[in-house]
Amino acid sequence: MEIAFFIPDFKGGGAQRMIVNMANEFARRDHNTTLLLLNRDGPYQDKVSHNVKITSFEKNRAFQAFFKLRRYLKENRPDVVISALFHVNILLILAKLSLPGLKTRIIVTERNHFSMRVKNSDRSLDKLFPPLVFLLYRFADKVIGISKGVADDIRQSARLPENKVDWIHNPVVTADTLEDLKKTIKKPWFEHGTEPVIVTSGRLVPQKDYETLFRAMAELVKTRKVRLLILGTGPLREKLGEFARDLNIREYIHFAGFVENPLPYMKKADLFVMSSHWEGFCNVIVEALLCGLPVVATDCPSGPAEILDNGTYGTLVPVGDYKALAAAMAAALDADHDPKRQKRRAMDFTVEHICNQYLSVIESLPVLSKRSEDG
Repeated sequence: MEIAFFIPDFKGGGAQRMIVNMANEFARRDHNTTLLLLNRDGPYQDKVSHNVKITSFEKNRAFQAFFKLRRYLKENRPDVVISALFHVNILLILAKLSLPGLKTRIIVTERNHFSMRVKNSDRSLDKLFPPLVFLLYRFADKVIGISKGVADDIRQSARLPENKVDWIHNPVVTADTLEDLKKTIKKPWFEHGTEPVIVTSGRLVPQKDYETLFRAMAELVKTRKVRLLILGTGPLREKLGEFARDLNIREYIHFAGFVENPLPYMKKADLFVMSSHWEGFCNVIVEALLCGLPVVATDCPSGPAEILDNGTYGTLVPVGDYKALAAAMAAALDADHDPKRQKRRAMDFTVEHICNQYLSVIESLPVLSKRSEDG
């Protein structure tokens, strides 16, 4: 099978990394696999298998690449193209619509909770997303959300029929991930004392609602000594530092910044916590499970409850409720837990398992009869 994956670049967070994981796995299975990119910027190129071809359009903006993408589709005619992230999803659909005879099947993946993203965005451009989704997503052969909640939301937002939309979780666990799990670190902060270490991971942005987590920490340290390790960077770094000082908890919090491999840090921790307003899936929860950690997470749309099987593998608390979050963190630190069970759950999100699901979707799509492709 000729399969192409279309992403903007090698930067960013989970979307690009998950697509690289899938491209590598399809190539490992001897499918003719290509990564299409607007440009090659970003660190994930080093993670691409030598068996995956890379085609870069060398453009900074999606719509600047329209004619190059159209030419690629017309000349190469892959069996299927899978895209990720909204602007390249739209570009891919438009390119196919401009080639009415093209038999290539188009799968667009939705990586975030669409309506929550639009509702909470302060970018005027994002307000164009709902009409574009309504007008264009219906022309994809399939729309796949990375969680059931994301799939339900995009189906409602775009008013799509149920058979147009599916959901498949992210391929978080790969052979490289399991190698990363074996690595160790020596950091003085972990040797600071015997008090438990709580870890969280994610960009320092409003979506992650670190303020609620800090308020929960302020409650927690009233009755016990704990420390919070934050893996990630972002625009709220200074503001959050000031907020921690205002709550008199700055001494209990360590901002580690961006770390390429968070797993050795998680292995040294006692609890993973996630306080987001919303998520698409939440890869870091799977990583925490892989490290055998107990997990406390907000029951936000959409992903944490699915990963934790509605509380089977962790504790879910209401969004924005710092007292409930503090109580759940205290209870999780005191409770016995089974690291092996947590790790077994993480193995439900291997790249092999997830790519099998994508193959099932691809094989379920009708193969279009060859028509004129002069476009």
